Amino acid sequence: MITRLWRAHASHENADAFEDLFRTQILPAILGRRIAGLKKATMLRRDLEDDVEFCALFWFRLDRRRARVRRRRLRGRCRAGCRT
Repeated sequence: MITRLWRAHASHENADAFEDLFRTQILPAILGRRIAGLKKATMLRRDLEDDVEFCALFWFRLDRRRARVRRRRLRGRCRAGCRT
């Protein structure tokens, strides 16, 4: 499982509108694209002293075959880079 984190900040005045926009339009559009391996997405909100912080978390599932191919690609890049 891979988790991607996206962060944003908004003023206290705009935070509710941003959260509504993200939850009702942006997040459904991302999930509607049927991105390979994307299993779940959620958003967290934290009110800070100066502004409001938002964290969007995206969980991706990698099957064993894709993970193995990815490891081989990374290993090949390292070897190629080490030879120069």
